[in-house]
Amino acid sequence: MPLLAEELAEELGVKPSFWKLLLTEPNLAIQTQLGPVLPILYRIHGPQSLPNAGELYTQAVARTRAVPIPHHAEKSRRGHVLIIVAMSFVLLAVIVGLILR
Repeated sequence: MPLLAEELAEELGVKPSFWKLLLTEPNLAIQTQLGPVLPILYRIHGPQSLPNAGELYTQAVARTRAVPIPHHAEKSRRGHVLIIVAMSFVLLAVIVGLILR
């Protein structure tokens, strides 16, 4: 969570308790720590909490990840993957060369 949002949520008493979630809903606990900060996140615990806030958060995260990637971005992503693969081979060759010296 961004620091400002975390501090404000703590002051208002709506910050989701990682440990409480870890005991009751472990997947949601991890998702709240690694996922995006969405408004429904602050309805899981505290005043005016919603009984299905965890489920709504999970659905919202799934929707944000399901956003289609524009065609031009997909081409760019392929280029990055090729660069990473090529750099990996170069690094491997350097390591093997150092070992065989």
